[in-house]
Amino acid sequence: MIKLFRYNSLDVEWIREPQDFVAEILVELSNDKEMRDKMRKFVPGKFSFLKLIEEIGIATFKVKLREELSKEWENKGKEIFEAIESSDIKIVFIIDEFPVMIHEMCEKDKNVVKTLLHWMRQVRQNSQNVMFVVGGSIGIDRILSKIDAFHTINDLTKISVGAFDKVTARNFVSELFKSENIEINEEITDKILEISRTYIPYFIQLVVYETVKESQNQKCEISKDFVEKIYEEKVLGVECRTYFEDYYQRLRRYYEPIEEKDAKEILKGLAMNEYIGKKELYNFYLSLNQTSKNPEEEFSLLMGDLENDFYVKFDYENDSYSFYSKVLKDWWKRYYLLTE
Repeated sequence: MIKLFRYNSLDVEWIREPQDFVAEILVELSNDKEMRDKMRKFVPGKFSFLKLIEEIGIATFKVKLREELSKEWENKGKEIFEAIESSDIKIVFIIDEFPVMIHEMCEKDKNVVKTLLHWMRQVRQNSQNVMFVVGGSIGIDRILSKIDAFHTINDLTKISVGAFDKVTARNFVSELFKSENIEINEEITDKILEISRTYIPYFIQLVVYETVKESQNQKCEISKDFVEKIYEEKVLGVECRTYFEDYYQRLRRYYEPIEEKDAKEILKGLAMNEYIGKKELYNFYLSLNQTSKNPEEEFSLLMGDLENDFYVKFDYENDSYSFYSKVLKDWWKRYYLLTE
C-alpha cells in the first residue's frame, strides 16, 4: 500500500533555543487531531500530555511544552520521530529560514547549535517516514564553515532556486497582468524583461505591481515608455526602498564586520561595471586586506558567500563576476556608490 505524505510547514526565523525548535515540530504535528491520536497510540504514555491541547488551547500548550522540553529536548524530540516511525504516516517538514535560525543561535552558543545539527542528522538517518525540506533567504555554508559543522548536512541535497527562464518569465508577466484584468502587448512584456534581465520573480512582480498601481493612480494606459518611467521613478525611488533595503542590511546582520566592509566595496565595484574579472577583483580585495595571512582562501570564501546569497554570479567562460540581478545592481548604483 502506498503511503501518502503529509506536509507540515514551519517558519523558524524567530527561534533561538533548540527546545523551541523541537516544540514547534510537536505543535505543528499536534494541530492535527488524527496525528495526536496516532502518537499517543503508538507510543503509549509518552505523549499523554497532548490531550492538554483540547483543554487549554495551543498558546498555553506551547508554554507548557517548552518547559517540558527545556532539559530533555534531545530525548523528547527523538521520541517524537520514533512515534512517527511506528505509525503508518509519512511526513515532510518544510522548514523555512533555517539558516537564519542557526546564525542567531550561533551568536549565543555554538556548541548547542552543533548538538542540534548532529541531532537532526541522526533523526534523518534513522527515519524512513520523515523527510526534511530546509530553505532560507541566506546561504548556510558560511555559517556552518565557521563552526566546523559542514559534515552535519552532507546527507542533504542542495537545490538552488534561481531565476526563471525567458519563456516562464513571459508567462509570469502575462499572468500577473491578467490577475489585474489588464491586457498588454508584447512590447510591454519585452520592456519588463529587458528591465529585469535576470528573471527573478520577486523583482518582476515588483515592476508589474508598481506599473499597475501608477497607471490606476494616473488614469493612463500602460506602454513600454510608461513602464520605463515607473521603473526609474518608482521602483528605484524612495517609495520602494523598503523592498530592497534588506539586501544591504543583511550584510551587517550575517557577515563579520571585516566581511561586511569588503563585501560592500566589492559590490560597489560591480555596480559600476558590467563585470569584473576574477583576478582583477582578487587584486582589489588584496588592496583592502594587505595584512591578511590567507587572502586567497578568504577571498574565495567571501565570493562564495555572496554567490550563495544571490548578490553576485560567476561566469566560468569569462572567469568574471557580476551582479546576479540587474534590478538590484541598478538600485545599488543609485543609493550606495557614495557610502563609506
